Amino acid sequence: MRNISVTWVPGTDTGRLAEVLGADPSTAGQRNLADAYDESYERAVSGEGPNPVLIGLAGAWLVVLEPLASGGRRKLEALSAAGEACCITVAHGSYCSFYYAREGRLVCRLVRLDDPEGDVRPLEPRLAGLGLRDKVTFDVWLTHAFLLAERITGVHLGEEWFADEHTRYFYGGALLVGS
Repeated sequence: MRNISVTWVPGTDTGRLAEVLGADPSTAGQRNLADAYDESYERAVSGEGPNPVLIGLAGAWLVVLEPLASGGRRKLEALSAAGEACCITVAHGSYCSFYYAREGRLVCRLVRLDDPEGDVRPLEPRLAGLGLRDKVTFDVWLTHAFLLAERITGVHLGEEWFADEHTRYFYGGALLVGS
């Protein structure tokens, strides 16, 4: 998986979530993830900005896909105000983090090949059997991070979900590149 941020937020209103993230609802269109990566890259190279963000429905959750960006992570506390939210960031082909927020505050962050930050106790039952605190390969860690998100949300995101088209918006303001 290339540089990306994937954020899970309870709810079903993609337009409202786009506004909370700082994206412009009037820019809505349909794209798949491969097209969104191409748009992100082209806009970053040309300086055109801002980056696209995809929002798709998965059960009772909205999933935010941000190629080359991480706006969802930056707003995770606000996104969790009514319950739980989580986010996986992937950068540079080997860096991964898992963020977990609840009731408006960041609870913990799990980082591949590093010690956890914050209080992981609320996640302990969901972490059983996962190697997110172990020195494992990138692929194993990333797979386990997605399994943890599935345990939190009850939603499995398969290859088809990532290949499907979702609603694409553009952020307003400055280009949000990086993790």
